[in-house]
Amino acid sequence: MKEIANMIENLRIRSGMSKASLAKKLGVMPITVANWINGVSLPTVQYIESICQATGVTVEQFFSGLSRAHNNDEQDKFVDEWRMLNDEQKSVVDSAIEAFIAAE
Repeated sequence: MKEIANMIENLRIRSGMSKASLAKKLGVMPITVANWINGVSLPTVQYIESICQATGVTVEQFFSGLSRAHNNDEQDKFVDEWRMLNDEQKSVVDSAIEAFIAAE
């Protein structure tokens, strides 16, 4: 339950939303979002889908990101973070990598 709570909080922060603004997007009371983030309760699958939509990630990215808490290897962490990026963000990272390679 803690991993799901952490994922919701991380996505909320990454998206620049307050708990209240996330709650408004989801059509729930702010206390509901706070309870999810504090691990008091879990969102339903339908709310997880809505959280993903509101924060710009897929459900697959949401659940694959849960494994980050168990990964200690730097490459695994990078891959997990990569999965959380949208296509535009991935393009920016690709450009930065290409610039580093070109600078060698």
